[in-house]
Amino acid sequence: MVAAIVGDITPVDGVSDEDKHQMEAAAMARIRDMLGSDTAAGQQSTSWEAYVPQMPYIPARGFCACSACAECAPSAGREVEELWQEYEAASSLEAMLVKDFDKVRAACEANIGIVHGIGWPDG
Repeated sequence: MVAAIVGDITPVDGVSDEDKHQMEAAAMARIRDMLGSDTAAGQQSTSWEAYVPQMPYIPARGFCACSACAECAPSAGREVEELWQEYEAASSLEAMLVKDFDKVRAACEANIGIVHGIGWPDG
């Protein structure tokens, strides 16, 4: 997700792990702020209820059943940031799986580049 802002940083880019983490943390802060750090994510779902009143409210994962009040619902920005931190730390099985998928994706992209002569530089 942060690659949408900082780009996909690869080993050949020569960016230190510390600099990469700082750039990605700043990008995540920007994403968090765009999503809203104090706006309940669940409250955003109430806008469609005005258009489709016959549909019942279905609380999303982690939201309370009280129509996602601001006190009970996490903010969208904060929740996304927490998930990103979980991914970065590989602190859950899901995060480790996503990290592994990301490595496979990077390897596939590198292989495609090598096959087409635009991959890893010599040296």
